[in-house]
Amino acid sequence: MLCSPCAEVNYIQHHSHTSRAVQPPAIYTHRHCPLSLDLELLSLGAWSHDPGDLRVTLPLHWVILLFTLIIGLMIIITLTIVMTEFREMARVTLFGSPNNASRCSGATAFEPARDIRSLVGKVVLITGAAGDLGRQTAIELARYGRLARIYVADLPRDDDTKKALARQITYEAYGDSQSDMEVAGPHTEIRFLELDLSSLETVRKCAADFVAQKKKRLDILILNAGIIRMRPGETRKGYEIHFGINYLGHALLSRLLVPKMLLTTQQPGLTYV
Repeated sequence: MLCSPCAEVNYIQHHSHTSRAVQPPAIYTHRHCPLSLDLELLSLGAWSHDPGDLRVTLPLHWVILLFTLIIGLMIIITLTIVMTEFREMARVTLFGSPNNASRCSGATAFEPARDIRSLVGKVVLITGAAGDLGRQTAIELARYGRLARIYVADLPRDDDTKKALARQITYEAYGDSQSDMEVAGPHTEIRFLELDLSSLETVRKCAADFVAQKKKRLDILILNAGIIRMRPGETRKGYEIHFGINYLGHALLSRLLVPKMLLTTQQPGLTYV
């Protein structure tokens, strides 16, 4: 049945598989429909028992299909956004940001040769310098900063391991040949301090050992050490292992060494935390 503009809508009685137009019961009235659609062809039911009311119902399978399409579209959009962000993160991680530019701030990427100012005569203490990130930090500071001394504060190690780490930092920073050494100029001295951040007693001892050194200054303190463990654990004092090492140990160490840094600020030069 075609319902043209301003034509009357007949009552449609629903059956299990089809719909057919019949005369509406006496309690139903007609109203004018402002739309043009084939109600019988679309299997829609239109009826009214109020002259001011027109109700159109959809079959259940249509509703389910429409709901499924909407949910599927939302899932596709979400996955597209997530995969786009993941690809961008992976690209930046592997190859760096485009043109060495930061997408967040618009600033150029950090370049040690350009951005590390002269640190001649300065003293640096780095925790966790035996690890990848801490070791590379020590290498770059030694190469471009021309530091007087770097203190590597890390877990207790034998003398051979300490010497191997010192050689690696020196080799990466200045090269291995005698000519490279001469071109590099004065070398940074590498010293070692024993530090176990899971034990507050060893943290205090590390700070005391540093204060007792002949170099009466501390210009830069880099709190680099940290752990990530899947299994739960505790420190010797019963603190949660991540909280104890990553936070408490460093908090105590910095509190013990900050007075040394404040004394250094009274001397010529700059101090960094």
